[in-house]
Amino acid sequence: KMAYYSGMGIDIPFSASGDLNSYQYCFVKCASTSMRVDAATGACNPVAIGVLQNDPYSGDSATVRVAGITKIYCDAGGAITYGQLLTSASNGKAVVSTGSHIMGLALEADSSGCGCISMYLWPMSTLVIGTK
Repeated sequence: KMAYYSGMGIDIPFSASGDLNSYQYCFVKCASTSMRVDAATGACNPVAIGVLQNDPYSGDSATVRVAGITKIYCDAGGAITYGQLLTSASNGKAVVSTGSHIMGLALEADSSGCGCISMYLWPMSTLVIGTK
């Protein structure tokens, strides 16, 4: 595995809408209340806004990386190779993107499809880019 470079990104403070204690290094989405986040439930409805950097309980501060390099857990649904475009699975973990909701680029491979890799997270302005 390559070295993970912390501090090489843009983080925004939110509040956890629910218990996100088991979602560190997973995608999160906007919650129904302003400046709150919840676990991402997939690529389409709604798009994830970033990757959770800490492990907050409901109401605690949630640090969300919205651009730059981050760790991300991979879904057990399949292997990820270096350079593939990634999006959120239904559990908030990274999977290979097959559509237009691309969140970032894999900076290393995960042959088991269930490990933790480094990913370059694209800023929100580049999210809706059409199909690959």
